[in-house]
Amino acid sequence: MQKVRIVESIVLLFVLACAYIGIWLAKTKRLPEIRPLAAIEAFDEAIGRAAEMGKPVWFGTGLGTMERGDSVEVQSGLAILGRAAEVAAKYDVWLQYMTHVPYQVPIAQDLIKDGYTKGGRPDLYNPNMVIYTGGHGLDAASQGALIGVTVDYLMSERPAAILMFGTLHWEIIMTLGTAARIGAMILAGCKSTYSMASTLMLGDYALVGDEIYAAGAYLSKQPFELGVIEGQDWIKIFVIALLLVSAVVINLDLFDWSAFITM
Repeated sequence: MQKVRIVESIVLLFVLACAYIGIWLAKTKRLPEIRPLAAIEAFDEAIGRAAEMGKPVWFGTGLGTMERGDSVEVQSGLAILGRAAEVAAKYDVWLQYMTHVPYQVPIAQDLIKDGYTKGGRPDLYNPNMVIYTGGHGLDAASQGALIGVTVDYLMSERPAAILMFGTLHWEIIMTLGTAARIGAMILAGCKSTYSMASTLMLGDYALVGDEIYAAGAYLSKQPFELGVIEGQDWIKIFVIALLLVSAVVINLDLFDWSAFITM
């Protein structure tokens, strides 16, 4: 058992070293490159479509909050919101964001205002572009309020594009299902495996798994975030290589595991 713990410690140190080196390189040497993501590159297509139809764009980050374990997903979604606002300003389109978290209201307002400013149309910004739906946290009441307000808005205003990136739970089914019903173009992405199926089936473009983290880092251009993404890629390559070597060793019986693992 002690030998097993030594191996686990070595793997842990390797993971931490990859993350640290990735961050160090991003801060001191060069920013790592992230390949273009189709769901982000399609913003011009989706928001341009809204401009042609004279309709708004709806944006949501789901039921996640910034004080739980899913905070990174929410932050990535908010980074994407800022980019969406910049493109919306370019096409003179109203961008509507909804959240069930009170403190995300001023954060989203600042991001949208900054986005419209970067897009060259600060005059188009309106604080009412952010709507607080009521509630707070991962509970049925908050989820019900978020879904109710969202579906009502989608059915009444019939936006031309639906953008949904963040921590997505059951609300994604109602939101994207309604979006498909009104004929809106759908761009979505999340980390949750049980929600990913909805984004892939209903979305015109989707971020798959960890791509939402990459998208947030890609848009923020923060060295820390980009460095962590690069470090994670090294870790994934190491884990895949370790699995392949282990499979070969075990199947060919090249190692006496009974001598290595002692209880």
